[in-house]
Amino acid sequence: MAPKFVLVNDDCWEGLYKDGALVAQGHRIEMETLAVAAGLDFELKFADSEATAETGWLPDNLDEVKFNE
Repeated sequence: MAPKFVLVNDDCWEGLYKDGALVAQGHRIEMETLAVAAGLDFELKFADSEATAETGWLPDNLDEVKFNE
């Protein structure tokens, strides 16, 4: 059975629980924290905000995203 994750939010504080045990807490739990706790292959990349601003959204395909160097 897959582990169960619960994100508890108290307006200015969050806690991430995996199968009932606290694995992270802070003012904000990042997506990367959840992915690593779940054992996922995860990479955080930053898009070029000027390129995104031109269209107002991200492309449907990752290969078309312009990234910051």
